[in-house]
Amino acid sequence: MKRDRKGGKESKAIEVADARDKRQRLALSTTTIGLDDIDRRGDDGESNRAFDGSEWAVAWGDLMMTMFVLFAMLYIYVKSERNILEAFRYEDNGMSGGGDGVISGDGRPMTEMLPGFSPDHPENIAGTGLSPETILQLAEDAIKETNVEDVQVLLQDDKTVKISLRGPLLFDLGSAELRNTTKSFLSKVALVLRKIDNEVHVVGHTDTFPIHSDLFPTNWELSAVRAAAVARYLIQTAELEPGRFTVMGHSMYKPVLPNTTLANKQMNRRVEIIITKKRYKNDSLS
Repeated sequence: MKRDRKGGKESKAIEVADARDKRQRLALSTTTIGLDDIDRRGDDGESNRAFDGSEWAVAWGDLMMTMFVLFAMLYIYVKSERNILEAFRYEDNGMSGGGDGVISGDGRPMTEMLPGFSPDHPENIAGTGLSPETILQLAEDAIKETNVEDVQVLLQDDKTVKISLRGPLLFDLGSAELRNTTKSFLSKVALVLRKIDNEVHVVGHTDTFPIHSDLFPTNWELSAVRAAAVARYLIQTAELEPGRFTVMGHSMYKPVLPNTTLANKQMNRRVEIIITKKRYKNDSLS
């Protein structure tokens, strides 16, 4: 009996020890699992932090690129606006006879591109005044230097100087666009006009050949537009005061010869630059 009780106690002690070992193993297992979870959470946290940092860098880069594009566009806009304003300023100055005037391709005033032009030379200072005989001589010199034909220069009885450009020298038939072969001579004439301040009349004439087009319904329009083209070229080339000029078109009604032959018609197709005796006085209110 005692032996059985003793055996039962030993059996219970073993069971208790086994139960304690199980609890210890369970606790150890639970602790290990908790640590693994913590490690995993730690890894996820670090990766999340790295991911969050990457998103911030991408957003910052996008912002910087947007700002760069914005400032680049603003710079281009300001530069282009300034260039446009300068272009209008040059055009306005050229048409008003002041400032830099018409600008050549390399940025210099057109007068500096003309042969023999020196802005500081006394003869090239606008409005110094010349006698009709001197103006006549300068116009004849311009004809010799440019070797043009179909140009006539006359000193008239009223002391006005008339430069008559005839035939196909200036324009093609039915056109009001200046030919390049004429521009060199007109540039010389412009320099002569720059030396004086006399008023100038530019008069266009046609022959009796009728014209009917969208641009020129009649010979009246053709003669007037041709005269305007010559006047505008003179003004822009030498930075002349536009108020000095009077532009007229006489159509076919003031011929120098009867319009009976082709040669006579070529003589009647002309533009006259008449340098009057009257000195120009700027009476504009501005």
